Amino acid sequence: MLFYNEDWIHFVQTRYRAGVPASKEALREYIYSLKGTQITDFVMNVNGTVSTAPSDIFETFADRYLLKEENGDKVDYSDSFAKYAYELRENGIDMYREWISALNEIGINPWISIRMNDCHGSQFPHDIRKSKAVEEMADMHLAHYRERELYFDKCLDYSRSEVRQRMLGYIEEMLSRYDIYGLELDMMRNMHYFSCGFEKQGEKIMSEFINSVHDLLCKYGEKYGHKIKLSLLMPPPPETAMEIGVNVFDLTDKIDCIVLIGRWQTTNTNMPIELWKQLLKGTDIKLGGGQQLFCRLSMMYKNVITSVKAAFGQAMVNLSRGCDFVYLYNYMDEGELEGIGKELMYKDCIRNDENRPLIFNNIGKKETLIKQNRAHVVTFCDSEVYRKNSAILPFEYNENSTYIPIKIAVGEIPEKAEAKLLLGINREINPDSIKVYANSAECTYAGRIVLDPCICEASCYAFTVSKNLFETIITEVKISEECLLEYVQLDVNIKE
Repeated sequence: MLFYNEDWIHFVQTRYRAGVPASKEALREYIYSLKGTQITDFVMNVNGTVSTAPSDIFETFADRYLLKEENGDKVDYSDSFAKYAYELRENGIDMYREWISALNEIGINPWISIRMNDCHGSQFPHDIRKSKAVEEMADMHLAHYRERELYFDKCLDYSRSEVRQRMLGYIEEMLSRYDIYGLELDMMRNMHYFSCGFEKQGEKIMSEFINSVHDLLCKYGEKYGHKIKLSLLMPPPPETAMEIGVNVFDLTDKIDCIVLIGRWQTTNTNMPIELWKQLLKGTDIKLGGGQQLFCRLSMMYKNVITSVKAAFGQAMVNLSRGCDFVYLYNYMDEGELEGIGKELMYKDCIRNDENRPLIFNNIGKKETLIKQNRAHVVTFCDSEVYRKNSAILPFEYNENSTYIPIKIAVGEIPEKAEAKLLLGINREINPDSIKVYANSAECTYAGRIVLDPCICEASCYAFTVSKNLFETIITEVKISEECLLEYVQLDVNIKE
């Protein structure tokens, strides 16, 4: 199975910029472009604090197109993608109904995804993505007890019944409008649901909320004549799930899928998949391996869009370690979205439209992935709460340094493959000063490698890994010069 997440503004934003007419034909063409690929499930995110879908409960982008005053200030969103949403409404077109119809025609399962506590634009006085309700519900903010300074401060507090009932009402509104295969609760947008210190008390509240969602799915499943599945996007560390007040282990009879995924900053290349499988043992829950847009090495480094090889590498790891399916988040077309400028684009990145067929036709199955060259990049976990996100990179060496072990999950490796370890160092050094072992076998220096500067600007030194090619490789690296190890990548390439 291959899941594909379509976010709530991608289509209207990119098609507005490109001058594509707000028509049924444009909507159906987008869906039909996925026909014949490995994509089995199309997940349609319908909301942030603003709804793209028609709604009587949430403000919509079509509503914001007409807005002239907000929080006592004059605003004008007429020259924005809100115009595209407005034109769809004026033309009597419901984007998601058209997509669901087209998806059913080509045999892809339609899902609706609900962002449970999105705060895009909430830190600004006015933003096209920020609903008026953000300020109108100020007494229900997570940081209602102090000034709002942090990114998540204006997220809503789910301990308030008004917040829960409003979201349940919106979910029921979506279920009444759309006959879908499944509903996803996106717990990663964003991960905070209760004011600081009240997460444990919130655990029962959130369980009751999810039970209420399950009841709605049963109700509308009877209406439409089929089961509606329930999936949750969750942080990879199980303890983080508990720490934010979401105890999925008390809800295993209500949930059909759990997707492990980073929040935003990077794709986590070392998720504790085996632990999750053990914790879910005896249940029927399917586990998804989520993959994000960026492949950032640590919070100290710039955003880097994932390469096709790194995407293949992550998918192979996820499937080899026990995930039941691959889940792609932010893999949409057209690279120049909000916060993702053209300067981050490069030939081999996943946002290059030329690479989409290669990705969608190979990334969802081990039997096609095994034939692809792939890369395994050492990143970090960006989805922990109340602790510093740990990252091994950069690592500082000097003439007295000792070996540091670095774990690289690589998944199944075909017999006809060669593996090379790439070490990115902040300056040119003598290769003889580098010693590398992989799974207790010494690696041979194989020369210099030049990576695309969008991926890594450091000087890269390659080492051949010829022995003990297991699904997990523990490298030990020692450099006896003063330098910074900034980048680590293991390439698995198919021999000709």
